[in-house]
Amino acid sequence: MTRDELLLEVARLLLLSIDGRISDEQFAELETLLIDNPLARNYYLDLLLVTVGLNEPEGILSLKERERVSFGNIESSLWQALAEYEINAPAVAVEKSPKTPVEAEPAKRIEVVQRKRTVSKFSIYTFVFSAVATLCIIAMILFIPESSPVAVLTDGTGTEWAKTKRIPCMGESLERGTLKLSAGFVELAFNDGAVVVIEAPAVFDLKSNNAMFLQSGKLSAFVPKEAIGFSVQTLNATIVDYGTEFGVAIEDNGSVATHVFDGKVKVSSAKPDGIEKFSWLTKDEAVSVDNEGILSRKYLSHTRKFVTKVETAKGWHSYLDVNLIQNPGFEKDTAGTYYPDNPIDLQITNVDIRDWIDNGVATVYAYNAMPNPEFSRPDQEFPRPGHHPVPDNCGQNFFIGVDDDEIYQDINVSKLGYLIDGSGVSFTLSGWLGGYVDHKDGLLIIAVFRNDRDEEIGRSSIGPVDPMERNNKTGFVFRASSGDLPGSTESIRIVLRTKRDAGVADAYVDNLELRLSMK
Repeated sequence: MTRDELLLEVARLLLLSIDGRISDEQFAELETLLIDNPLARNYYLDLLLVTVGLNEPEGILSLKERERVSFGNIESSLWQALAEYEINAPAVAVEKSPKTPVEAEPAKRIEVVQRKRTVSKFSIYTFVFSAVATLCIIAMILFIPESSPVAVLTDGTGTEWAKTKRIPCMGESLERGTLKLSAGFVELAFNDGAVVVIEAPAVFDLKSNNAMFLQSGKLSAFVPKEAIGFSVQTLNATIVDYGTEFGVAIEDNGSVATHVFDGKVKVSSAKPDGIEKFSWLTKDEAVSVDNEGILSRKYLSHTRKFVTKVETAKGWHSYLDVNLIQNPGFEKDTAGTYYPDNPIDLQITNVDIRDWIDNGVATVYAYNAMPNPEFSRPDQEFPRPGHHPVPDNCGQNFFIGVDDDEIYQDINVSKLGYLIDGSGVSFTLSGWLGGYVDHKDGLLIIAVFRNDRDEEIGRSSIGPVDPMERNNKTGFVFRASSGDLPGSTESIRIVLRTKRDAGVADAYVDNLELRLSMK
């Protein structure tokens, strides 16, 4: 229910209690509201303060005029209605019981005259209401625990908590209070249904079943319909949800950035003059609030700067500091055979290279196979370990281009999206490139960076290797390039592109690597 509906429901149930017409079901409903809903308790306590004013000689108007009393949860319309009711309420005639003095002499008996006085009907209600309010407070003290769980720690990865008296365990129900997350990510499921993922380093305070305070750090929230109204409070802004997915980040300069992934939120701030400023955000919109409470203009949200599921963060390590290229040394394939008497494009058996898109004549050859037994000079042979410069741990096979050709494979790095767009990810592309004596056949290794629309947003390459770099001898040389992945990189395409100069395209490559690391 909305805040207005909640206020009316609390008032309705209390009035039924005052009149003595509340049913067992309605009493249980009121009890549940007071136990489970902090806002309902706020409304209740505000109404209690109203009754205090009603008991004063000047009535409710005197309390309202006191600047030291604030009723933030009761709207001015309710004040006005209560005041008008007190002023305009019809008078109630209350008959006074006749008094007959005991043991009075008949001659001295005093004639008792029945008198009428007018009493505000609202004042009668005030007395009863105050009694009921007192009983309710006693019930709250007895039955509502001083600190009750508001959320559950449901998941986490790489988690380290600050060394305090309060170190949560996985699956633990969390009570109101402050928590400090030093490292990793945690997922909290609030009692009202909101699910929040918090990124370290972060300091946050659990306020209620549907609200929290973020002092520092970053979070993302998924809020189902039953949890609409979930709020994130910060020093400079308050974010209230209306059925959405959104992220909140406290920047290094103290400003608060709110990004909406789906749905709708209201971002509010209070400037030093106390005037509230707010902005409504919908899908793909974002806004920042600085230390002065000034809202920036709306800008495009950036979903990948937030971790929305802890599960995605658990897969990061499998992508970092390992070789992401599949079949990088071409050892999964059976090497082709050399046929010197065949046409150029058939001199080496074509092999369908595993893990690569290979639609041409490019193939795989073996180091230990002699291209022509009649050759006696090592410089007229294909590369062989012990005779030519070859890669360390070269294995059995290497790639040969044969003709103008291209093979490639795609590497999906979307699970690293948060790291790529957040703290940043660096790459190193390397490989051993080779050729035959002084032949100028070339090979280029290219890493093409693509976004989620499969558009190229950057590239890096190594090669080709000139014969002079090989001293005009058959063999391999090592080459590498490095840099930072462009923001929004979703996949990386590794391309091997060969260029034939004369005869067979004797452009070789082996032991390819693509490694990613956190900056």
